[in-house]
Formats: sequence, structure tokens, C-alpha cells
Amino acid sequence: MQPKLDKLHAVVASAARGADGDAASSAQSMAAKLESLRHEARFAKARRARAMNRRVAANAGGGAAAERRLAFAAAAAPPTAADLAELRE
Repeated sequence: MQPKLDKLHAVVASAARGADGDAASSAQSMAAKLESLRHEARFAKARRARAMNRRVAANAGGGAAAERRLAFAAAAAPPTAADLAELRE
């Protein structure tokens, strides 16, 4: 976050100093630089979305395996009092 703010401050400071020449070209230059920064944020969000999609795809198989284990556990006979007594010993 801080590097993006630093870039934004640099663009605004450059425009305030008039470092880009006359006022018309300075305004156009600043608008172009700000537009570039705006698209940079979009690309970062798209990259995060792609990474999250990859994680979801990788974890999709784990959910099916967990469902199978839960179904198996639900189908098994519940423990009897003797089984529980063995666990306490």
C-alpha cells in the first residue's frame, strides 16, 4: 500500500512543482500518470483473484474427501457403553 501512495505523492508533487513544462501538458501528463496508477491497482486485484481461484481449485478435492469421511463416520455404528468404558481405562 505504501509504495502506491509514494507513487501518487510523487505524481502530485511533480505537478505542483510544474516540473513537466507548461500547464496544459502538465495536466495531461499528470492525468496520464494517475490513469497508469489506477490500472496498476486493477492488475494487482486481478492477480490476487487469480491466486485465490488457484487456491480454491486446489482445495476443491479436499472437500470431497472430507465429505466421504463424514459419510463413512455417520454410517458407522455408534459406540456402545463397553467401547466408551475401554476408552476411559
